[in-house]
Amino acid sequence: MVKVVKHNAESIDRLLRRFKRSCNNAGVVSTYKAQRFFEKASETRKVTKQRLARVYAKAAVEKANLSSKRQYRNVSELVARKETKSPSLRRPG
Repeated sequence: MVKVVKHNAESIDRLLRRFKRSCNNAGVVSTYKAQRFFEKASETRKVTKQRLARVYAKAAVEKANLSSKRQYRNVSELVARKETKSPSLRRPG
C-alpha cells in the first residue's frame, strides 16, 4: 500500500505528483495492467520466453560492440585501419 504524507505548505499538485511517482515505483500500475485480463499459463510462459530472448540478444549485441571497441585504443587508430583497407572493399561514392 502506498502512503503519501502532506508536508507543510505543499500544494495538492505536488502531493499528487509524489503519489503517482511512488505508485509507479511500487509497481501498482504495472500490476493492475497485467491483471486486468486473464492470461493463460501458456501465454505467460510464451511472453516470458520472448522477453528473455530480447534480453539475451541485447546483451550479446552489447558484448559484441564492446569487444570490437576494445580492439582499438582510440578513434584515430580505427580511422587509420579503415583507410588502409584495399580499395575493392570500399563503397563507391
